[in-house]
Amino acid sequence: MFLNLILPGAKTWKPYWVEIHDNFLDISVEYGKEAFTSYHIGVLKVRPSKDFPDRPDVLEFYDGDGLTQVHFYVFTYDPFDILEFFKGICASYKNWRETIQRENQPQQFTCEVKPPGFFSANVDWKVSQDRISIVKSGREESSIFLKDLQSITPSASSSKPNAFKFSLKNGGDKDEHRCLTLDNMKRLLDAIYTNTFIIKSASEGAAAPSE
Repeated sequence: MFLNLILPGAKTWKPYWVEIHDNFLDISVEYGKEAFTSYHIGVLKVRPSKDFPDRPDVLEFYDGDGLTQVHFYVFTYDPFDILEFFKGICASYKNWRETIQRENQPQQFTCEVKPPGFFSANVDWKVSQDRISIVKSGREESSIFLKDLQSITPSASSSKPNAFKFSLKNGGDKDEHRCLTLDNMKRLLDAIYTNTFIIKSASEGAAAPSE
């Protein structure tokens, strides 16, 4: 459906074609065009916004768990559209979290990623149970433990499709990386978010006082 969005970094409303696909919210500049970015619904929170008193049907998306750093608004003049959209978002959010809690199954995924820098050669990002291994020419160059990951966030710019930024708890890399396809970026993010969520839930469970 067409919805008006204020995406991260933007200051005005702009219409986008938006679709919910499984755990993701795909955003395109117009109907029939390939999505340039996609946000994982399972790591977002949504609430009615109070920032637009003249528009009571505005929804505000934000990073409730800290696994991503994103904040944007959604609005449409049709209250039935926004209601159906909200119901779809809530169903996807609930399904993702309940599936992880029920199955507790870490994911593995590998794809090519273009690092920052014009002359940088592509590397492989290999997501496993507790880390991301960065592999170049068949050799592991570095690894990122998921417990050290601060956030990983897709780009909101249509001029930078399939791009994302990640940051570590000790600072580190905040430049944009890019997957070769949107599908690869979505599968990469889903594996990272799923495994990080499992680690976080296990840590919180272990820290909880016993009765």
